[in-house]
Amino acid sequence: MSKKESYWFSHDSNAANNPKLLALIRKYGFEGYGRWWRLLERLRDCEDYKYNIDTPFAYEVIGQDLQMTADEAQSFIDDCIQYFQLLDTDGHYFWSVSLLDRMEYWEKRREVLRERGRKGGLARARNSKNDSEQEDDDTTAEAQVSNSLSKGDVKVKLNEANETIQNQTKQNETTFNIIENADNKDEGGKKMDTQHSTTEVLRKQALADGQRFVYPYVSTGRVNNDQLAEWLTAFNKWLSFTGEEVKTERDYRRHFAAWFKYRDVVKEDPKLYNPALAQQPEKPVTKTVPLPVLIPDEPPKGRYKKGDNKYDMHWLKSIRDEVRNIGG
Repeated sequence: MSKKESYWFSHDSNAANNPKLLALIRKYGFEGYGRWWRLLERLRDCEDYKYNIDTPFAYEVIGQDLQMTADEAQSFIDDCIQYFQLLDTDGHYFWSVSLLDRMEYWEKRREVLRERGRKGGLARARNSKNDSEQEDDDTTAEAQVSNSLSKGDVKVKLNEANETIQNQTKQNETTFNIIENADNKDEGGKKMDTQHSTTEVLRKQALADGQRFVYPYVSTGRVNNDQLAEWLTAFNKWLSFTGEEVKTERDYRRHFAAWFKYRDVVKEDPKLYNPALAQQPEKPVTKTVPLPVLIPDEPPKGRYKKGDNKYDMHWLKSIRDEVRNIGG
């Protein structure tokens, strides 16, 4: 490992809910849970992320890491291999498949970032070289104009210099247009829409991210890998139809999650999806049923006398009590 390498590996926040780790905690307690993560840290530092048990004092070293004796460490590791099925072994090494998958993803991502940095450095160096050459050309042109002025051919040489500059400008514009048109063409040579090319790149990046994007959708059982790719194509159609602008990969994935939430994967066919004909889900309409109002034929007779206030609301109170008895 290089000195600049970060000694790091991903750790799920809900790892304790794994049935295998729950079984480990039930037998060894949270002390065993902590020893399990210390064991993963040791595997992270090993070459190819595998621990060699054929070396002398192999279990003594593990025991020192886990604060256990060599026999206790060997028994703990055997349980992780045979009983809890958290580790795999070939008799010479033992390793964690989950850790191998995580580190493979991390190494690929690190390689992509390294390649992007290399290309960025080459581009900056190329631009710096072009700027230097342009300055040299400008200096040469100024020297030629000065020489022509010294010889007395002011008008002729000045016109020739202006024509040279204009021709150079037109040539640069033509070169720029050719490069720009080449970047916006597909494999067949047809010009592509910038928005379409951006969403297509984001679609391919999402499908290539199996751990963070593909797995959450496929693990639910709603769609498989091929169906997910088709739904992403339909989603790009919807973005193009509505004129939505997607700036980052994160916005693209969040927007797709919100859009896909309302898709009926059983009845809808992503290959036939037409955003112009797609219907948005209707909001449920809540209907209210008015309560019955019972108006007595005659004013109720109660403790109020005839001489009491004629504007009292005793009869309304009776209606309220009747409505409550009905269940209103």
